[in-house]
Amino acid sequence: MKKILLILLLLAITISKAQTISEEATGLNLSSMQVISVTIGGDFLVNGSFQSSPMERLDQFITRQYNLGKVAILNTIKQQEMVANTYKKIDSFSKRDILIKRYDGSELKIDLEKFRLTGDFSHNPYLKNGDVIIFPVYDIERNFIEITGAINKPGKYHYVKGDKLSDIIFYAKGISIAFDDVEVAEISRLSADGESEEVTKVKILNDFSLQSGDRIRILTNELEEKNFKIKILGEVNNPGEIYITKNSTTLSEIIRKAGGLKPNASLADAELIRENSSVESLKLQAQLDGLDSELDEIKLKSFEYLSDKIEVLKMYRLISLVREDTSTFNIDNQLRIINTSIELDFTKILDNDSDEANYIMKDKDVVVIPEKNTKIYVWGQVRKPGYYNYKEGHDYNYYIGQAGGITEFAKDFEEIIIIKKRSREWIKIDDEVVPIEPGDYVYVPKDFPISIWYSISRIGTIAGIIGSIATLIILMTQLGK
Repeated sequence: MKKILLILLLLAITISKAQTISEEATGLNLSSMQVISVTIGGDFLVNGSFQSSPMERLDQFITRQYNLGKVAILNTIKQQEMVANTYKKIDSFSKRDILIKRYDGSELKIDLEKFRLTGDFSHNPYLKNGDVIIFPVYDIERNFIEITGAINKPGKYHYVKGDKLSDIIFYAKGISIAFDDVEVAEISRLSADGESEEVTKVKILNDFSLQSGDRIRILTNELEEKNFKIKILGEVNNPGEIYITKNSTTLSEIIRKAGGLKPNASLADAELIRENSSVESLKLQAQLDGLDSELDEIKLKSFEYLSDKIEVLKMYRLISLVREDTSTFNIDNQLRIINTSIELDFTKILDNDSDEANYIMKDKDVVVIPEKNTKIYVWGQVRKPGYYNYKEGHDYNYYIGQAGGITEFAKDFEEIIIIKKRSREWIKIDDEVVPIEPGDYVYVPKDFPISIWYSISRIGTIAGIIGSIATLIILMTQLGK
């Protein structure tokens, strides 16, 4: 009998050991197969009771429920332009000050933001059956702390009662290592009515206690060790980005740093392009406002559009043009807005004493030095439009001949137009003798045929006007008698 009992005991141990090995080999855990009920309440994307597992931690559970709810909401949106705004709205829930109420009456205060930044699992506990997760109200417009200055991630952060200066610095990813000797913070605190301000400077090490609505500047001397650079393109030996210093690198120095000019470089056609200052100021404001990365491009394009519109409206406010002049004004004004080219005579940059050679470059400037243009472009009513080699001393007839001559629909020769390369000025050949220069355009306009019915209509209109004038003259003559 004892032998049988011993055999059964050994068999039970063997089976238990085999089951344990099987679970380890397959990654299964019996407890993970259990189902528990967890409730979400408060200011979160979804509320209600959901299934979970005792092996699931809070962050994993919340992320899963958030993703399921997000997909359900986005599937109901038909207009693509609403997706970005919806993304921002549904992501607005607090990761801090989360309360877990347990079935046994105990409570936990959880900071998922801190867990995600530190990996501290005390802020990401395992869930238990009957847990109730309550999210606080998320109102970043009124219940916030804002921090700027020598910090890695400036912006607004959700305020939780009891927050200290060190907490907000922590959530802002700490003080930037780009700054030295950062010791002082400036705290701006408004009165309840918003009409007065109390500004306090504190030592960062003193860990000042904060209130909702506090605005913080981490003070330091502004560093000028920025990545100042320009771009040079075209006919230089080493095109690309050139590093510069603030307010001291000259245009001639840029040419030298780029390895000098190639033999076919056209200084007469070179340009210096500078970014539009109004658009740049809007971009800077967008960065200060902490735009979501997925919305940056859309919003910055909107800013650029708005900037252009503001410039147009400023010009129109005191305008005194007649209707006929408006179209021409609109063209000129749009060119003024979008033209960021700085007018410089690049042919003088080889003279070290010239203003052009000593012109000071700015961050993000672009220098374009094109290849010498030895072509004349002939187009319009010619048989073979295209580029043709420039021949010194030859007039427009030569280039039209190179293009196969004019077509039967071309206007008379005196209507042919020379368009100058640099200014884009249109000059009719009957106005003056127009010298042809490399890069110029020869344009032959089309003479649209007039139908007989159009001619009859015009004759009828003119006859009507003459008849009215004759009637008026006869009437005046009769009245004068």
